[in-house]
Amino acid sequence: MNSYWTLYSAQMVSLTGSVLNSVVAMFWIYGITGSITRSVWGFAAGALVCAGVSSVAAAIVDRGRKKEWALAGELVRAFVFLAFYFMAGTGSENIWAIYGLQALLGISSSFSSPAISAWQLSFLGDAYKRILPLTRSIATAVSLVLVAAGGVLSQYVPFQSIFLYSAATYLAAFFIEAFVGEAASPASAPSARDAAEYTRGLIRDIKGSFAYMAGDGGGFLKIMFLFMVVNSVFAPIASLLPMVVKVGFSGTPAMYSMILLANGTGALIAGLLISRRPIGDIYRHVGLVVLFNGVISCATFFVSDFRLFTLMVFLVGMGLGSVNIRITLLISAAKPGYYCKVRTHSENIAGLFVPFGLVLLSALAERHNVMLPFLVSGIIVLISGGIYLARLNKRTARLPEPGFCGI
Repeated sequence: MNSYWTLYSAQMVSLTGSVLNSVVAMFWIYGITGSITRSVWGFAAGALVCAGVSSVAAAIVDRGRKKEWALAGELVRAFVFLAFYFMAGTGSENIWAIYGLQALLGISSSFSSPAISAWQLSFLGDAYKRILPLTRSIATAVSLVLVAAGGVLSQYVPFQSIFLYSAATYLAAFFIEAFVGEAASPASAPSARDAAEYTRGLIRDIKGSFAYMAGDGGGFLKIMFLFMVVNSVFAPIASLLPMVVKVGFSGTPAMYSMILLANGTGALIAGLLISRRPIGDIYRHVGLVVLFNGVISCATFFVSDFRLFTLMVFLVGMGLGSVNIRITLLISAAKPGYYCKVRTHSENIAGLFVPFGLVLLSALAERHNVMLPFLVSGIIVLISGGIYLARLNKRTARLPEPGFCGI
């Protein structure tokens, strides 16, 4: 358990850099492009590349050493933010270089993100049911403080210095993680002689993981497909929030920090509630929360007061935080040999239509009304949540709690 908390501490260190960076990076890119759509696609580049290679990456990580992939990811992220620091400091406006660095982040994350999660879970055993909601809540609380700090710092220090700090935190996380061992002896890397068999084995692993995910009669996949619809609109809205604050409310980075603070507070409350009182019927809970978020999103379209807008963001954060934690617990119940693949497949399903949502909602924001994406998203979410609950009432099957596939 001590090794888990050491790894968790390392992730908290790197979190300080990533959160501070998120407050200012979007404003930096918007200043270069002058376009909401091009700014959003800059951040989408990494996600698109990650989705493209993640299934193979997860299969490789499941078969290999988690520590090596996690450490490599920290070094790559440190390099990228050092590059951002020098670009911002020299006034470089090469947007394609920024897109390329974001894509490099995506490739890194496709390997390192499942690796660090699997590495942490290997030290927890069955304690994950109790520990994960708590640690997610702690991470959210840390983020709240950092978001507030980032909004203030961005107005008093050169924002490129925050990129430098981000690089330093990833290097610090690398050195902390380097002293932690692995709970089990993973498979070694294949030699050139058996590379073909290794590749065929990866393909079999990927196919088998999909069958494993459907092993409960499809209940887990139904939840993930519903979340796919929700994520396809709410993830783009999260990317658009800096522009909504800047254009819709003539806001500053400090005001954007307040929005992130509200969203994180909602997620924090959701995590604390779940850690104290687990929810039994995950099917109905997810469906009702989706409807709730749809109503709030529609109502946000009519908001013109920044304080009321902040309240709406808080409520959506609480709802989505609740759903995210429950899905995280289900994924964490997967067998060790399947965990990275199940986690990655779930993320890919959830993000399948995010690019289409980005195109649609950013175009609506830029060409019509910056608040229009909230109304369109709310209608889509209400329709999908209503269909899900209507189908649920006709079925009595339930997932094993917690987990799936009878685990």
